[in-house]
Amino acid sequence: MIDLTCRSAASRRLVTPACVLLTLFNLVTTASPAHAETCIASQYGVGDGYDGRRTASGALLNTRHALTAAHRTLPFGSRVIVTHLGNGRSVSVVITDRGPFIHGRCIDLTRAAANAIGMDGLAKVTVDVRLSRAAAVQCDRDSRRR
Repeated sequence: MIDLTCRSAASRRLVTPACVLLTLFNLVTTASPAHAETCIASQYGVGDGYDGRRTASGALLNTRHALTAAHRTLPFGSRVIVTHLGNGRSVSVVITDRGPFIHGRCIDLTRAAANAIGMDGLAKVTVDVRLSRAAAVQCDRDSRRR
């Protein structure tokens, strides 16, 4: 039997239906490697004025050292594995920002993440979603505010 409750370390109560949907999303994406998106990735934070500024999640963007990324729809705190299709190298990044806002691109990587997969500029990648516990805990926190 699958446990469909969202829980945090401090609380063992049921929370919002949105949190249950988040848990279902987690089960589907972690159990199904077929949930991968193939698209064009770009890097940001280099020469565009974003380095050192706050991201949409509130975190500071450290493009030289942080393995983070921007995605239009995934929840903040989601962990994704980005694989460069040209050379097969992969990196695990955390979604902390929104973007890219250019048609045809699905993810913006920091310079550190782009360097980890040998990406220079744009690259064709697969994005394999692995929802982290942090996103589920954030869902629990959000539900308490209502």
